[in-house]
Amino acid sequence: MRHWVPSKFTIYIISHKQQDSNILALQNLMEIATEVTPKLRRCSLFLSDPFDISIILCNLSFETSKHHVNRFRRFMFTQVNKVDDHLTGLEINDRRRLSELTKSLQIISQQADSHLLNANVAIITATGIKDAHHQLQSSLSTLASHFQHATDSISHVIASMEKQKMLFLNYKDRKDSTMSLVFNLVTQQDAVNNIQLATSMKRDSTSMNGIALLTMVFLPGTFTAVSLVLDRT
Repeated sequence: MRHWVPSKFTIYIISHKQQDSNILALQNLMEIATEVTPKLRRCSLFLSDPFDISIILCNLSFETSKHHVNRFRRFMFTQVNKVDDHLTGLEINDRRRLSELTKSLQIISQQADSHLLNANVAIITATGIKDAHHQLQSSLSTLASHFQHATDSISHVIASMEKQKMLFLNYKDRKDSTMSLVFNLVTQQDAVNNIQLATSMKRDSTSMNGIALLTMVFLPGTFTAVSLVLDRT
């Protein structure tokens, strides 16, 4: 973005992927904003501030992020509910299923880190726009009310992204506690398996003791009988 104050001329160069939904939405908004018919002439106020397009893109990016946040939230709570089912006994503590839950929780952790990074980048970008906008406002003699709608919009984006960041930090804490529960379930399952193995080994040991006792009883007599037969021959 570049703005020339004397001529009130602003130029933007926007890099984006093909068929970017945010850019398509921006194009639609600009078509409405530049409409010259008397009925829609008031819409041209949307482009009265040099930072309007930057702020509109920030708002569109934030609205797009809501879709990804909702998908993440649904996936996370689906896995958390599965862990709760194991705790309440609705699901059998099968080690294979618990292993799958561990992998899903690891994916949740990675996605949460990615969303947190995106939120931090969005906050830094929006804050930079807000600071640059304030510098422009301070250097011009235009009334503050002329810039107020842009100031309010970018402040709303920053506050919203801060809230979204807080949510993801909370989601990470929830994931960590759920991961601990899964670890405890796996540990309990291993303990049960070890107890069963120890019981089986004890049972086998008892059987071997019985065989050894029988051997001790009959072996001497057998040995004596065989010895007598050999002496006679």
